[in-house]
Amino acid sequence: MKKVIPFLIVVALIFLGGLYIFGVRPVYTYTPQDQKESAAILNNPYEGMYRIYSYTLSDTDPTPVSEVAEELLGDGYRLCLLEVNLENYAEGELSETALTQLNDVLSVFDAGDRGVILRLLYDQKGEAKKVEPKSVEIVRDHIIAAAPIINRHVSCVFTLQGILIGDYGEMHDSNLLNEENISMLMDTMYSQIDPDIFLAVRTPWQWRLITKSDDPSTNRGITSRLGLFNDGLFGSEDDLGSYTIRPRSDEYNFQEVLCAHVPNGGEVVVDNEYNDYENARLDLKKLHISYLNSEYDPAVLNKWKNQKELTDPIWRGKSGYEYIENHLGYRYFISFSDALIDSSLTSADISMRVTLKNKGFAPAYRPFKGYIRLEPTGKKAGGDILLEVPTDFTTLMADETRSVDVPVTKGLENTDYKVWFYIEDEITGERIIPANENLNGTELLLGTLSCRSFLKK
Repeated sequence: MKKVIPFLIVVALIFLGGLYIFGVRPVYTYTPQDQKESAAILNNPYEGMYRIYSYTLSDTDPTPVSEVAEELLGDGYRLCLLEVNLENYAEGELSETALTQLNDVLSVFDAGDRGVILRLLYDQKGEAKKVEPKSVEIVRDHIIAAAPIINRHVSCVFTLQGILIGDYGEMHDSNLLNEENISMLMDTMYSQIDPDIFLAVRTPWQWRLITKSDDPSTNRGITSRLGLFNDGLFGSEDDLGSYTIRPRSDEYNFQEVLCAHVPNGGEVVVDNEYNDYENARLDLKKLHISYLNSEYDPAVLNKWKNQKELTDPIWRGKSGYEYIENHLGYRYFISFSDALIDSSLTSADISMRVTLKNKGFAPAYRPFKGYIRLEPTGKKAGGDILLEVPTDFTTLMADETRSVDVPVTKGLENTDYKVWFYIEDEITGERIIPANENLNGTELLLGTLSCRSFLKK
């Protein structure tokens, strides 16, 4: 009898262990979906080609906001450059009527689900010295007065270009343009404008002047929000006078680092070798360009339309213009997924792995979040399980590939799950479309996960 008891204990332990391993402890099987990259036009926010819209504030002869709304209906671009002219108030404060008009015109773009590159200015004819305020304090007060209106529309205003002064608001040819005024006006913008809205200056030299820094990798305080806009892009060796202190190569290297965390964009101008498609394609990626004027310079844009992309297999044979338009800013491709299963005797943990590639020229500058949604397919199964993907999309750079593991922290039922993935803009809640084929609306099917436990319902 004494010999039987240990034997029975061993048998019981084996039975209970087997019961745990094969009965209670779940067994997982994951079948990934093959993923193929798409050459589709994604039309995501904060990037791409844009059109210019102009609106002049006036107490006596205002342009009906309805005209702007009607014009916007025929525009398929997600980004717009809105120039708001304050010339009528160059001698004093912005009236309540003017501020109401500013709010109304921004509301048109907000309602139209459009991103706005906003430029407040006094001159649209290249005659800033004649029409802008004689006192920099008036400009400062205009910024302070307009800021609360602009901040109401943080969901659509992506970046604010310039500091109001100069020809076309481009910070050149102004009686007010000196180092002290540049710094003071930008400091006013930084303190008054919502921190989710980026600011921008015309040249790297101006950026260094304002930030008092020569380190483009600095990402705190004003350096975390101050980007660039270049309306002389590829127009000459020095981008039509954009680089007067340092040579082009140095300034391009500077922007490559800087614009890893703040946006860059503008206009390509003057047909020449610098904007031949193959040269432009490489430099647009180096400078992390997110947006370009869709109408200027037509000589350059038409050149791109007549040249072919020969390098990228997904885009081979399409025009250079198509390739550039669809790679401005970020462009995400989900290339692979897997399930990481802990098969040890003491654990039944599981994590989902998703591999992301940024095929665009730049990162996303506004915060996005990725989610994995587990959809049970059993008739008696419970609700969906939503998992947040722990990665910072603003640091997913051009050409970078990143694999992210997502622990399944909620208990799975004894059923099969469809595994879906999607990306969402944290500020607006809009879904971001990836460059994958076979999307189901805004979601991508990663694969199917099976959970089996014989003693579990």
